Amino acid sequence: MDLPTCPACGQSVLDDDATECPFCGSSMSAAPTGKAPANKKNPPANTASKPDSKSAAASATKSSTKPAAKSTSTSDTAPVAKSDTASAATTPPKRLGLFDEKEVDPDEIIATDQEALKRAFPVRAQPVKGCSHKVVCPMCETTGYIPIKGAGHDVKCHNPDCLVPIFTAPAIEKKEVAAEPESSGLPVWMYGAIAGVVIALGIGGYFLFFNKPPINDADRPIAIIPPTNSEDPIDKGEKVPVPDAGGEVKAPPVVNLPRLAADLASAARRVPRTRKPFARRWSAEAAARMGKVSEANGQLRKLEEVGRTVFFLKVPPLAEIGWQQRQEKAGDAEVAATLEEALQAAETLRPQGRFRYDAAMSLASLLVAANRDQEALDMIRQHHTSSMTGRAAADVFVAMQATDFDFARATEAAPIGGWHAPQFSGMTAALVTRGEPDAALRWAKLADGPEKLAEATMVWADFLVQSTTIAELPDQLAAIDAAIKNLSPAGRALVRGRTALALLKREQAETADVWATAARAELAGIPIPPAMELKSKKEIINFRAPELGEIRTAARATAELARLEIALGNTKAGIDAVDRGLQFCRAMGPAPAVVQGWLNEINQLGMSVIESRIKSELSLPSNDRARQQAADYVRNCKVLKEMADERFELQVATIEAAIAPTSLEAVVAFITDKQKIPDNEAFGDTAISWMLVEQFQATGENDRAKQVYNQMAKDSKSNAWQLPQIRNMIADGEIDDAADQINRLAGTADQRDHDVHQLLSRLVRQGDWKSALSIAHLLSDAGLSEEALLLVSAQASTMGHGAEILKFADQLQPQYTEKVSIYTGILLGSTVEKPTNPTPPIPPEGADAAASNE
Repeated sequence: MDLPTCPACGQSVLDDDATECPFCGSSMSAAPTGKAPANKKNPPANTASKPDSKSAAASATKSSTKPAAKSTSTSDTAPVAKSDTASAATTPPKRLGLFDEKEVDPDEIIATDQEALKRAFPVRAQPVKGCSHKVVCPMCETTGYIPIKGAGHDVKCHNPDCLVPIFTAPAIEKKEVAAEPESSGLPVWMYGAIAGVVIALGIGGYFLFFNKPPINDADRPIAIIPPTNSEDPIDKGEKVPVPDAGGEVKAPPVVNLPRLAADLASAARRVPRTRKPFARRWSAEAAARMGKVSEANGQLRKLEEVGRTVFFLKVPPLAEIGWQQRQEKAGDAEVAATLEEALQAAETLRPQGRFRYDAAMSLASLLVAANRDQEALDMIRQHHTSSMTGRAAADVFVAMQATDFDFARATEAAPIGGWHAPQFSGMTAALVTRGEPDAALRWAKLADGPEKLAEATMVWADFLVQSTTIAELPDQLAAIDAAIKNLSPAGRALVRGRTALALLKREQAETADVWATAARAELAGIPIPPAMELKSKKEIINFRAPELGEIRTAARATAELARLEIALGNTKAGIDAVDRGLQFCRAMGPAPAVVQGWLNEINQLGMSVIESRIKSELSLPSNDRARQQAADYVRNCKVLKEMADERFELQVATIEAAIAPTSLEAVVAFITDKQKIPDNEAFGDTAISWMLVEQFQATGENDRAKQVYNQMAKDSKSNAWQLPQIRNMIADGEIDDAADQINRLAGTADQRDHDVHQLLSRLVRQGDWKSALSIAHLLSDAGLSEEALLLVSAQASTMGHGAEILKFADQLQPQYTEKVSIYTGILLGSTVEKPTNPTPPIPPEGADAAASNE
């Protein structure tokens, strides 16, 4: 049955008896109604620009079922939700090319029902307790949060520039609840007709989505793996009969990779326009990692349609293609061509953000494997930093390339206290894991300083021991011993200590003890330098920062030895090593509290008073000379503050390395010993106190945990309480509250990203990947959320949970950008060969620091 059509706006109207169009107010007959027809340039309230009836219905159906999107960018097609009192629709845009810019007519302004504006619940920009249900405005794609009870009702977008701020929040439950019909003037049979239309649209949408009609070649998805016929095109899992111990046959689900690969390509086409290049990048990288080089190149060609502004995204996929070509024994010319294309793309790397470090490490690793060391050095020299940004980039890179997407394990590759040269040293882990240990050692020897050389060699030795077979261990250990002969004593101690710990993890206790003994001997021969103390303004003015590389390496090596001693059961020797390590650190800079006192004095007194005091103390002849000396004083105070913070950070990390179930009381006694710990080193006001509390709880000593809490953690002024609180929320099943708290974490974005990835990775290692995936989905930062979804999905997939992830992810109602991350993660995880002795689940967070020590 054809529905009546408005002669003015062309919109279909459900009510056969309507005399006025509910969309534009025009008369449904030829007779005028007293209301002017809708004008495109000046539409009245409750109207929208002229739509196609079928497209408007489909758009309304999509908006009521589409889950909330994270990306704040505008989608290629922005559906408009239908409210209780008014319907809004937009003219369907013309079919766009892959990255064509959508034209917007500024004269086409969509008005909003003012009554709906007053009635709609306002969407919050940030989640708060009791208001953490995520929704997205279908008009502007802005993410917000509402109470759960607001699902299914009209809400108001918090974006002040949104053209259609009122939309219906997607209902949580799909089950329809029968409601008593209100008196609306419609005949009873009309409700049945409306329900039939809605059901028909739903069924039609279902088959349109899962049984897509042929599309033109320009928009055809690139099949990463040739799809195979399946009785159920929706099912991404295959049932493979597996006999259990009793002889019965079970059917655990495994991922249908061909289907999932096709779905990834499809999802990449449907993400918002501004995110499509990133989706293409991941599609290409997943295809390359799976050995489908031609499909990966096809995705890159799609990426190139945008233009040179996004060419930088080609670097990691091209590096992966190059690795696959080397693995397939492709010709040198073919690999060289890939490298040249990658080098050209690298010229467009943006100078800001973390991606450039990820990309540089990926390409430089392949260059080293291809014996193009100088080009690799040039690449890393241009894109490197030892800041938190560089450290986070190195940890993500190591997780993606060398630790089976386990971010927590990747952070353990760095020396205690964090990376010194994250990009340079992190590459050695990838090279060893890729089967290029000789190239990795050659790269390490290109270091331009002894500290960098020691760090890179340590990572090389660590991953060499981890990746080799037990039968090959003697030969590899001989290679390590030969490689460290030219290192400094501190460098040799660092490598020997890490190698011993790696051997202990491989259950080679006797050999580990031999290497531990050698590390002890190396450190015993290094004298402890005097602590850095500046007692007058004159000393501060004349201060020149010394070379601290060897002292810093000795401190890190001593921290490695402390962790090793605890793991070997030598608690007293471990605490003694901590004490010695702190003494090395005290030579790296003054105590932070002392330097902060100098800075406080400057801020409180002002420069004029500081100049006067310096003039008097140094007996300076003129005010100009005093002004110059005061400027040097302030500058050096700031330099010393950075040195003091670095010293304290390494001291805290040294103590944390010794925390284990067997050493808790010894650590508490040590850090509360006033004879060994000066007053200006407030270790109780750091994460150490919270680690001790959680460790005591993990070992069942709740009373002792309360005592330590009251003694140290309770009055702590640091933000170290946040992560323990989040872990408690997760343990209690309060996932929404945990995600809310994560979104409010203090500190820099890079530090937050690092903490979040580490938290979620440990959840996966503990077997709670569902909580990790849920939290990643609820993160308010779209970029962090997408990266976390990928890493969690990949890590859990390596543990055999791929099919379960797909099923569970459907409950989260992910957007297409999130689907790309989840699907990519599962595909990447599927490429990891399961180890003979997989990493066992780790204990709760309180025991994480010493998980390898037991």
